[in-house]
Amino acid sequence: MADHGPHDDARLTPDRAPNAGAAQSLAACLSMLSKLDLPDAARPLIQRAERLMRELFPPDNGLVDQTTFVGLLELAGPDIAPEMLAQLTEDLRMQENGLPDAIAARDWAAVRSRTHVLLALAGSVGANALYRRLRMLNHAAHAADAGKAELLNDAVMRDLVLLRDFIAEARLQLATKRQT
Repeated sequence: MADHGPHDDARLTPDRAPNAGAAQSLAACLSMLSKLDLPDAARPLIQRAERLMRELFPPDNGLVDQTTFVGLLELAGPDIAPEMLAQLTEDLRMQENGLPDAIAARDWAAVRSRTHVLLALAGSVGANALYRRLRMLNHAAHAADAGKAELLNDAVMRDLVLLRDFIAEARLQLATKRQT
């Protein structure tokens, strides 16, 4: 189990992402290019690439917004919260299991369906960076954009694993709290 608890600030930043070296190098190159005196035609391309990097690796994207997550637990109450988190974990696992295969098979209907459910789950717990990536993946599926879908897949899958680990730690903390 990862060491990301409900109060940790786990982040998917270019230095911790899949292919971290490539992401960091690209971000550094884009930053340097944006400061150069370039032809006017190059500026929109660099700005678009910088926007995509900010979408994929937002500068401040804690794994879970604590206010949203704690609010959800409070709404459920101490008796229901552990069961709710168990169901959330199972729902996440069920949807994520087929996502890479659906992307590889270019089964855009399946990608849209799975991302739709994952969007609801991520949004309900305050996993905002994951939510943004899932939206982009859903849009890529609507556009049948295999390149963008494949690019997003690694980051989405990593965030899903981190979210499940975070929820597992929250469940453990709730169980410990109930025993005391």
